[in-house]
Amino acid sequence: MDPALVELAERVAAEAVAKMRPYVDEAVERMRPYVDETAEKTRQYVDESTEKTRRYVDDSTEKTRRYFEEVTADIRREIRESTAETRRYVDETAAETRRHAGVLTEGLRDEVRTVAEGLATLSDSVDRRFEEVRQEFVEVRAMIRISYSDLDRRLRTLEGAAS
Repeated sequence: MDPALVELAERVAAEAVAKMRPYVDEAVERMRPYVDETAEKTRQYVDESTEKTRRYVDDSTEKTRRYFEEVTADIRREIRESTAETRRYVDETAAETRRHAGVLTEGLRDEVRTVAEGLATLSDSVDRRFEEVRQEFVEVRAMIRISYSDLDRRLRTLEGAAS
């Protein structure tokens, strides 16, 4: 084979590798901050959502506790004022009070369930995004391997041809 041609091929291959390497390195470095930032934002969002959920549940629990304390105080006051009247009133309204407490409790359960479903959806969304980012890294790595493999194959072909 013509030595000038071999030398030209080697030089072209070396230039291609030299030109490709910074591009690949730069692409990897450009992706790293995005992935880090996305992961941090996701962690912050999950932390904030968790804290908001905790505050909401704590607030709802406190409101429910105060409500039951107020209802209990009202009932006791009425019992002291008129035992007979209060007993009749309690007998008449006991079922209604239980239903109301059941409705409140069921409403709280539904709200907690809704919050839990929201957290599960958020968790799934975060998991999907992490998987997308991981897949993008896999694809970038595969592209890099293919580029290097192709350059290596060309170089070996040229070296074999030169031998």
